[in-house]
Amino acid sequence: MLALAGETDWQTAAVIGVHELFTIFQWECIGYDWGIFHQPLYFQLPINMEYTFNSGITKVESAAYLHDAFRAFDVWYQRNNPCTKSSSALTSVLYDYIQDEFESHGGKVNINPPLGFNGPIKLYQSSFAGYGNCQ
Repeated sequence: MLALAGETDWQTAAVIGVHELFTIFQWECIGYDWGIFHQPLYFQLPINMEYTFNSGITKVESAAYLHDAFRAFDVWYQRNNPCTKSSSALTSVLYDYIQDEFESHGGKVNINPPLGFNGPIKLYQSSFAGYGNCQ
């Protein structure tokens, strides 16, 4: 569910519980950890011809951007062998990847609601089958 923020040229989805499983299988360490955002993340995309307000295409594109951020983070995680980093430090890096991905498509991601936001906060849902059927 997308809602308008105070700036009416942006649409916002507030999602709580966004998470990603980190796994590493290298000689130096084998393990896993979770990056979990316990506070809502506010995903914003502009309202324009590419991202029409509250459309299925806009929702699927947002999910694809999040998916791409997770994939980019996973590549970084495997290459940089963060065997000694805490999960909170890794969650911070993951947040940077999410922000970068949305910004590369003209969007924004924040941990604070945009001015005037009054939409619902939705629980994060993921699927092993991809990122279609977004609500």
